[in-house]
Amino acid sequence: MSTTTFVFLILFFLILMTWGVGSMMSAISKLRGWNPKKWFWVSALSYDSILWFIWQNGDALLANGSTAVFIALVFFVLGLGILSPCVILILRWMYPDTLVIKTHIGQTNIIESTAVIVGHSPVVNEPKKVPLTPEKNKQANNQGFVSKIFISYRRSDSADVSGRIYDRLVDKFGKNLVFKDVDSIPLGLDFKEYLGKKVGECEVLLAIIGDRWLDASDAVGARRLMDSSDFVRIEIESALERDIPVIPLLVRNATMPREDSLPSSLRKLVYRNGISIRSDPDFHRDMDRLIKALEKLVQ
Repeated sequence: MSTTTFVFLILFFLILMTWGVGSMMSAISKLRGWNPKKWFWVSALSYDSILWFIWQNGDALLANGSTAVFIALVFFVLGLGILSPCVILILRWMYPDTLVIKTHIGQTNIIESTAVIVGHSPVVNEPKKVPLTPEKNKQANNQGFVSKIFISYRRSDSADVSGRIYDRLVDKFGKNLVFKDVDSIPLGLDFKEYLGKKVGECEVLLAIIGDRWLDASDAVGARRLMDSSDFVRIEIESALERDIPVIPLLVRNATMPREDSLPSSLRKLVYRNGISIRSDPDFHRDMDRLIKALEKLVQ
């Protein structure tokens, strides 16, 4: 092997290890709610600095009788770089709903850093909408504008966390712009038509999915989602039929349902990008990411 080839391979190997360590720390920082870009560069540069220190001071350490310490340090640093890609794969397998996965066209999902992708990644076009300002929120509330954000949830599955999500959204966008409860359906109206109308007025539907969302049953034990008159089914069907953005919000460690577990009218839901809303201490960080995405969709 020529000297040039040897040097090239060494440099390639060192660069690959540096990238691996940086990416590993970036993934860990996302799980902790920290700045992933910052920790990528801090980790990568720190790793390079340690390698440079070993290269420059290796002979001195060996001359001082610190052979065992030096060898242990070398094995630890090089082992960390070699194993870091494996650690990244393990983390992505353990936390698929938290770590960012890019789409095949090189764009990130609408919801930054916590996208859920089931099946093939859909092409995401950046919405060209102006985010709401606090002044516009107040003006919209005073003028009685129709709701722009529709929250679909099942009480037996996620009533408590849905209330917390609703409160955060109301604080940001105003009460009149967020529709949450079917209790507001006027008496005497066809609830299916009314829900279809309300969903048609909104600009985004949030489908809150908990650990009992898929298997919730009625008094006779039948799955509610299989009932064409089920409120949750009607709401999501209406949004999908109108091609309204539907964002699944996974709560209580829920995962996206399989396509074959849903009625045919809801199967497109599994291909919509979503976000996990975790419990404290991560709740407000996850909500901040959701609100940032909603600002691009709601005007």
